[in-house]
Amino acid sequence: MRQIRVIRISFLICILLAAIAFCGGFYFGNIDRDSAEMVTQNTTDIYEQYSAAGDEAEAERTASADDSAKNDIIESMTDLSPDVYYLKANGSYLFVYRGSSSDVYFETGIRLSDLPESLQEAAVNGITFDNLEELYGFLENYSS
Repeated sequence: MRQIRVIRISFLICILLAAIAFCGGFYFGNIDRDSAEMVTQNTTDIYEQYSAAGDEAEAERTASADDSAKNDIIESMTDLSPDVYYLKANGSYLFVYRGSSSDVYFETGIRLSDLPESLQEAAVNGITFDNLEELYGFLENYSS
């Protein structure tokens, strides 16, 4: 009997503590929300004071930052411009050249004689591909 009484009292104490914690969360939660609103209001007031004093200087900084950002965007867009790839016969094998450079991008290992005659003539002059997907698609069709 005594054990049942201890268990019941312990259970009631746990429920009481849970209720206190639950109510305390609401009380302290409201205090935190109010203090956050005060901090936000103070920050807004300080920002308005500084922005009123330095609008002209800020406008100049923003204009120069916008110009440099535009230049960065233009430079990065040139990196994204599509490359042109050329498949060209060099001796008896096909080589891939990138852009207008004469440097070999990679060697294919495909013999010129493995291509049909119409493509052999085109490969001697150079076959143009706008992107790597087209180039790899072509090479996949004619590789062994």
